[in-house]
Amino acid sequence: MIASIRGKLIFKGKNDAVLEAAGVGYHVFLSRTATELLVNIGEEYHLLTYLDVKENSLQLFGFSDSREKEIYRLLISVSGIGPKIAHSFLANFTFEEIIG
Repeated sequence: MIASIRGKLIFKGKNDAVLEAAGVGYHVFLSRTATELLVNIGEEYHLLTYLDVKENSLQLFGFSDSREKEIYRLLISVSGIGPKIAHSFLANFTFEEIIG
């Protein structure tokens, strides 16, 4: 399990980014708060992560803090909510808005 990543931001999209750590670029799907945290290309950032392992894919999801990661884990434990739907919640709403 990849529990966190610290690396240089080399690409930032709307809800995803690539962080380079030890010469490897990791594509990370981001929560809204994590997206706002990553500001400058070339700077180093630290994210908590959750690695979703499927038969034919590995997807890394990044969070700004342990509360976000925990709500993500709770969301994916609900029947019918998978990693992409849980990511969509956190990409569009803050932790406070979800638990509100």
